[in-house]
Amino acid sequence: AGAGWYWWSDDDDWQPFDAIDANMLEKAFATGSTTFMTKDLTFNKGFDSLYIFDFSTMSQINTESGTSRKMQRSGAGAKKVVGHTKDADDDYALMLAGSTAEAMAHGSKYPFAAKFEASLTPEFIAAQKKRGPT
Repeated sequence: AGAGWYWWSDDDDWQPFDAIDANMLEKAFATGSTTFMTKDLTFNKGFDSLYIFDFSTMSQINTESGTSRKMQRSGAGAKKVVGHTKDADDDYALMLAGSTAEAMAHGSKYPFAAKFEASLTPEFIAAQKKRGPT
C-alpha cells in the first residue's frame, strides 16, 4: 500500500485525509518542495480558504483562520506520531498566515517564499522541525 496522509483532529487523534486530498498531498510532497498552497480541498468547498501545507514541519495552516494542525505521512500500519501542540503550533500558523497575507497584498506571485525564510530565526525553525515527523 502507498503512503497515507493524516491530520490531527480536535478529538486528539489522527484522521485520514480524504483520498482525493491525500493524492494531491502525495503529488506535492513528491516534488520535493517544502511548502504547498491550495484552496482546492474536499473539505474546503464553498469556503475558499487558502491552506499552506508545510512539509518540513508537517503542518497544515488555514491562512484565513490561522488554525494550524499537525499532519503526517506514513505507510500502511505504521505508528503515528504525537499530534498538534496547542499555542506553539498556533503561533507558527499565525506567523505563516501573516507573512503570506502581507506578501499577497504586495502582489507577490510567490507569497510564501517572499517572506518565510527571511522572517524566521534558525532556532525557531529547528524547534518546529522537532515537533513534526522526519
